[in-house]
Amino acid sequence: MIEQITIDVGGEAMTITSLPATKALSVLARLTKMAGGIFEGIKDIPSKSEEFADTLHVGKMMEGLLGHLDPETTPTFLRELVRSSLKAPYNEGKAFDEWYEGRFSRRFDDLTVLLVAIFTHNYGDPVAWAKKAWARAEESGLVRPSAPSKKAPRKRKARSS
Repeated sequence: MIEQITIDVGGEAMTITSLPATKALSVLARLTKMAGGIFEGIKDIPSKSEEFADTLHVGKMMEGLLGHLDPETTPTFLRELVRSSLKAPYNEGKAFDEWYEGRFSRRFDDLTVLLVAIFTHNYGDPVAWAKKAWARAEESGLVRPSAPSKKAPRKRKARSS
């Protein structure tokens, strides 16, 4: 069964449908190849540090990802991902192309919100996903190992009787 969620994107309600399994795997394979960009945005932050949790967010991931994409094929890939994910009437034929170009022109923040929602709906929490991917990259030697956290232990308040 294809699941749906409705989100608000810049004041407009949009219904996202989950991708069919084959399409979702194809998209995931492509995104995985591009994941080097995600790590680019966070590569100097040890994953077990407090700073990692504070600074790892979707914006940095998307910035790194978009910085490593092919300028010729990526816009089409993202447009088709949006088309595949949105429920009618948005995803229908030539009307979609006109709507997409007009709707997201100079509104890349709205497009980013939509893309993150599509990712989250299909693959789960992007921060948890990135942390798992980071741990796997560390295990395989693709990134430097995490430094131990230098966080000072908290002082406990004395209980009053």
